[in-house]
Amino acid sequence: AATPTLATGNASNTNQSEANGRPNIAYGRHMEDAEWFSNAAFLALNIWDRFDIFCTLGASNGYFKASSAAFNLVGLIGFSAASSISTDLPTQLPNVGITQGVVEFYTDTSFSWSGGA
Repeated sequence: AATPTLATGNASNTNQSEANGRPNIAYGRHMEDAEWFSNAAFLALNIWDRFDIFCTLGASNGYFKASSAAFNLVGLIGFSAASSISTDLPTQLPNVGITQGVVEFYTDTSFSWSGGA
């Protein structure tokens, strides 16, 4: 489907702006670094080569690093305006992107478990 470029579908008895889609600048951005460390024990049971039952117990920690553009949510939604000097422009959502930063995420657990089939 094409990205909307004009406000559409507003009720005729209102003058409220309608949100328009914006290109997602996070598309095509990737993680720069990811590490995961675990001292967890893993137990798996395979039944007739058809079913797997597994569980893990232990502790884990991880690290993820990426450009802030990979996590960008600001600027995906904005409002159309007739011109840049529109009087209602200050009341509209910003169309900005935060793309020059770096996001680093650390996680640590003292105990974790999982199970599944």
